[in-house]
Amino acid sequence: MSGEGKVVCVTGGSGYIASWLFKFLLERGYTVKATVRDPNDPKKTAHLLALEGAKERLRLLKADLLEEGSFDAAVYGCEAVFHTASPVSLQANADPQVELVDPAVKGTLNVLRSCAKVPSIKRVIVTSSFAAVPYSGNNLAPDVIVDETWFSNPAVCVEQKLWYQLGKTLAEQAAWEFAKDNRMDLVTINPVFVVGPLLQPTINHSVEMLLNLINGAQEYPDAYYRSVDVRDVAHAHIQALEIPSAGGRYCLIERDLHFSEVLKIVHQHYPTLQLPEKSGPGLNYLTKYGISKEKAKTLGIDFIPLEAEQIDPAVKGTLNVLKSCTKVQFVKRVTITSSLATMAFSGKPVTPDGVFDETWSKKYPDAYYRPIDVQDVAVKHVQALEISSASGRYCLAADDLHFSELLKIIHEHSPHCSFLKSE
Repeated sequence: MSGEGKVVCVTGGSGYIASWLFKFLLERGYTVKATVRDPNDPKKTAHLLALEGAKERLRLLKADLLEEGSFDAAVYGCEAVFHTASPVSLQANADPQVELVDPAVKGTLNVLRSCAKVPSIKRVIVTSSFAAVPYSGNNLAPDVIVDETWFSNPAVCVEQKLWYQLGKTLAEQAAWEFAKDNRMDLVTINPVFVVGPLLQPTINHSVEMLLNLINGAQEYPDAYYRSVDVRDVAHAHIQALEIPSAGGRYCLIERDLHFSEVLKIVHQHYPTLQLPEKSGPGLNYLTKYGISKEKAKTLGIDFIPLEAEQIDPAVKGTLNVLKSCTKVQFVKRVTITSSLATMAFSGKPVTPDGVFDETWSKKYPDAYYRPIDVQDVAVKHVQALEISSASGRYCLAADDLHFSELLKIIHEHSPHCSFLKSE
């Protein structure tokens, strides 16, 4: 099936999955309407506008997930809508219901309500997550096979404090209820950790998980890493539209590996890297069990293997620079800008895949803010070169302020601004 002459909408235009979805849709001849928070922000849109066919067949439109009716113009005249955006954050600072659950459900329903107003829309494909699948309360063991009939139980998520999983679960449940009530043709794509090459300028959280392991972590988690390539996820979305018989949910996974096995693959590709050698604590949401691929096979996806692509986005950029430096005899020292994150997270992975937007918090966290001025960081880079005895790692922090103190400083400079309330 060719997309020539067909118009589709993709929400969350600057995201990891959405970027590849744009690329493949444009290659197939579709005209694509993309929603972003700020169409004039080149950091969010430059990589999209550079895609082949974008000049002729890509339109960027402003929309806000949490504003009802915001997507009316974007979906008008479309044959299909891909809802990839999600306001779900990785952590809840105070109230998970307010910060994670309500925005996830409201954002999904706002998009679907806009779709329900347009008779030309034949199918809606929602990017859900595997996080909405396995936490049903049933036993998860090595001999158990999870498939699309499983649905995470909100009560189990609350009991185990799996707030990300709770948000994803309730958002998908709300989507299915809305689709049933409005006779909407709905398909959900439920990928595990999404990995692979990047089109957008920022890394996604599944790749960041690997970065934390290779950037100085002392331990790897005693848990299982389930991955699928972003290009397979994007293709699955398109197949879910173009195959008339497609319907329901599709769990996407290439394989699952213990983190120790993932590190073996990293070592095979990059034997000079210093990797953690001992196992740390386990993770209750990443235990060993099987996942069925049977329904995903009906979409015709030939999954890209883990070894081929996953490691590159996390490592290759840094190593390419270092390899170039080794070819130049007069380079005496190389200074790399790392991050305190390589120590703060100690190899413990963040929550599963997702597409995130700039949802605002209504309260400031009961936490501490440790800033450093960019000018100081730049000066320290220069000094790391010029001081002959400099070596190793240097942690930079100018101050240690509670967020309440930080807001007082901002208020002194900008008293006209309205500020967040305390938790």
